[in-house]
Amino acid sequence: MIKLVLSDMDRTLLPHGSYVVPKRTMEEIHELLQAGVLFGPASGRDYASILDSFSGDLSCVQTALLSNGKKVYLDGRLVRVTTMDRAATLRLAELIAQYPGCYVAGRDVEGTGFVLGITADQLARCHWGASRMGELRADLPQAELVTLALHFEEGSEGVDVDEVARKARAACPEFDFLSPGTRMFDVVPSGFSKAVGARQLCELLGISPDEVVVFGDSDNDLAMLQVFPNSVSVSNANERVRAAARYHIGSCDEDAVGQALLQIARAVSWGEVPAFMKRGNKDARGGAQLGDESVAPAPRTHYLLNMLCGVLVTLASVRVYVTGQLETLPSMFVLVVGLLAGVALFYLGLGQRRDARKARKDGGRRKPRG
Repeated sequence: MIKLVLSDMDRTLLPHGSYVVPKRTMEEIHELLQAGVLFGPASGRDYASILDSFSGDLSCVQTALLSNGKKVYLDGRLVRVTTMDRAATLRLAELIAQYPGCYVAGRDVEGTGFVLGITADQLARCHWGASRMGELRADLPQAELVTLALHFEEGSEGVDVDEVARKARAACPEFDFLSPGTRMFDVVPSGFSKAVGARQLCELLGISPDEVVVFGDSDNDLAMLQVFPNSVSVSNANERVRAAARYHIGSCDEDAVGQALLQIARAVSWGEVPAFMKRGNKDARGGAQLGDESVAPAPRTHYLLNMLCGVLVTLASVRVYVTGQLETLPSMFVLVVGLLAGVALFYLGLGQRRDARKARKDGGRRKPRG
């Protein structure tokens, strides 16, 4: 039974270039929550940014793995925090200062932001960095550091980001540098990943890894997809993520994760396996694609049987009345009851047939009667 779903945000739950979760996807998340399954974003971003993406809807962030798992939220509370080495952070900023358009940005445990390794003039020319001019500083906040990232913006076009990352790893062995699929790197303690935070969350909830479904697209999701058996990649994921994932669905631009959430909600309610997982296997390259297999409707024989029984009961009651096998009053009673029961069974079958066709069409959003 699936009890928890964790999804990366950018280019997994969110379409390319989008910052706000689409209304349709929000509705799909709410349907999952109503089915009793916990949902949580698993992102490199911090709380304020994630809440903005969900348009302030607190129900979508009651459970969350933020700052690449360094912040674990449960029931809307921050319950686990993993911090960053201060000396290594300053060392990283010194290294990055030699590259134009590059800087180190992060937040402490209290949410105070900071930007290091760049001049005010250079930062002002950066699209995203300009909005953080007030956070530019030479020192660090006094509180423990949590979120940390390398940014490559305007002016860094000639900079080889992979080469910078290699030099950063050599200069700061305390850190790992994970690519979320853009010209930046999330920075985490060496050996840390979203998988560590997800395991901590499972321990707090008292659930096992096979009761969790995880979705991702890039290197900062890779360890999480390798650790949890019910791992899912979107079709726009990089090759390493697709190879690691057990199941495969469509693109982030097609609301593939939202559709999968609907299938999970229905499967939990009915005690079934989600449709996109039915044909998957441990060989990721042979995993199932969302849409390969439609959600199973009510069996055809089930509704045909009800319709047939309705006809037979009706005919039997009419025969009893016409042949006069009983006294007039009892035969009238048999006729009325028989007609009511026969019609009820027949229309039950018709309703099941209609719902079965509806289930085939909408991917299982409606449960057949009976």
